[in-house]
Amino acid sequence: MGNTLKMEKQMLIKQLIAAGWSDRKIHNRTGLNRRTVSSYRKKFKKESEAERVNATRNNGCGSTSPGEA
Repeated sequence: MGNTLKMEKQMLIKQLIAAGWSDRKIHNRTGLNRRTVSSYRKKFKKESEAERVNATRNNGCGSTSPGEA
């Protein structure tokens, strides 16, 4: 993405997506182009998937079970 939206707009999009709003409905509410909304939807999805993968990888790594110490 060459241009980025201000953090306030990004957070609004993220909240509306989490609330189940469609790209068209977000467009109507914010005035943003539907392609822009779609791009941010994809970006947020990638970020959440990466966070989930990292959390799974870090879950239990380097730690010992109570009985192993």
